[in-house]
Amino acid sequence: MAVGVPIDTAWLEEDKEMVECPVCFMVLEDPTTGCPGGHVLCRQCYLAELHKRKECPTCKHATDESRLQRCLPLEAFIGKLRTRCKNGPEGAVGEEGGAPPLAKRAKLEPAQYMSADDLREELGRRGQSTDGDTEELVGRLEEHRRRDAGVEGAQSCSWRGRVSELAGHLAESCLHESVKCPNAVVGCKESMLRKDAARHASETCVYRKNRCAHCANPFEARTLVGHEASCSAAQIECPNAGCGVTVVRRSMGQHRSVCRREEMACPCPGCEERMALADVEQHVEASGPMHLQRAWGRAVEVEEKLAEQGAVIIKQKEAISCLQAKDAEMRGVILGLQRHADALTRAFTWFTDGAWTNQQSGAYPFTDGLIGRCFSKLADGLGHSTPSMGFCIEEGPRCTMHFKCSILDKNDKVLRIVSRPEDSDFRKPPIETGPIGQGCGALFNLTAADKAGAVRADGSIRLRMVVHLYLPE
Repeated sequence: MAVGVPIDTAWLEEDKEMVECPVCFMVLEDPTTGCPGGHVLCRQCYLAELHKRKECPTCKHATDESRLQRCLPLEAFIGKLRTRCKNGPEGAVGEEGGAPPLAKRAKLEPAQYMSADDLREELGRRGQSTDGDTEELVGRLEEHRRRDAGVEGAQSCSWRGRVSELAGHLAESCLHESVKCPNAVVGCKESMLRKDAARHASETCVYRKNRCAHCANPFEARTLVGHEASCSAAQIECPNAGCGVTVVRRSMGQHRSVCRREEMACPCPGCEERMALADVEQHVEASGPMHLQRAWGRAVEVEEKLAEQGAVIIKQKEAISCLQAKDAEMRGVILGLQRHADALTRAFTWFTDGAWTNQQSGAYPFTDGLIGRCFSKLADGLGHSTPSMGFCIEEGPRCTMHFKCSILDKNDKVLRIVSRPEDSDFRKPPIETGPIGQGCGALFNLTAADKAGAVRADGSIRLRMVVHLYLPE
């Protein structure tokens, strides 16, 4: 018979020896037999013994779990036996001064030798908290084992009844049974005797609900003190010495804004004196000339600072203009570099004799059917004798171009550039080439320095022209 409560045979009023388990020495719980001799043990005791060896612990006859049978007549007999409450006057120990029921169970390991997981498992089966370190768990388990065994608080219950009624008595009506606090659902983990539970829940439990003395709202006792210390509905006295006015906390800010004893700074700019609100008017009146002088001094300081800031702004504008100019210059450089990257580039070097009879460079194919060459002239056919050099396209589309014309010295180094700088500046727009056979170039005069540095022994002069062509899109 499973009553859910370990029962010591010492609590029974009759037939004690007949219903004692030979293994745990407690009243048989779920009496079970499994051997030809009919020996009866608690079901859990029988299973524990079979786990060690497959034989009856009394007669040593071979058996196993498949042969176990409930002894229903004995179970019904035990349910009708008279017993006292485990929390009764003599519930703590047996008639012979034996150990309490749970301690008598040989299968219960002492709490101090159990692992933390086993401690939590047994506490969980008992419906107790499993929080805390190992030392706390050991103390809690030992406490509840003593209470379950009837050691603590067992001097007052006078209940007598049948074994089948004991579990119901302990679960519902025994005033000396250990129970959880009624506030356990909101967090309380304490246990106490049932007779003390109501008083604990209403008077000492930190999770009980009490109303704030100021706003009447309910709060848990553990938070009520902190709430009341800052409750907006509490009546508090103005902290200004000499005021004595009491207002609710939520209105204190409004009161202090008009309190005559509230300390404040002088409202005049530059004055750092502090005084009570009641003395401000007298202070301002008495200190008028001094305040005016300070205000004038501050105005002068502000004007000087504005002048300094104006000068700083002018410098910043100049710096911005400089940066904008540099930005435009860099944009031109970038554009020129982009053009340079897109250009079809060719450097022509040729020579003309002193009579300028050898006037042309070789033809050079660029791309897409474009062919060009350079030339030089002593005169332009219009009666001018100014030398010139240039470039013309012989086949292909008209293009735009940058170019640089140079006279070379006797070592083929550039002696003088004779074209205009803007014609070779990639930041400037390129010029358009002439029609087929018509060129673009530069006029120049041969100076004495040119003749001395450029005319070679055979009377020839070497010329060079670097051409950058841009095909039409």
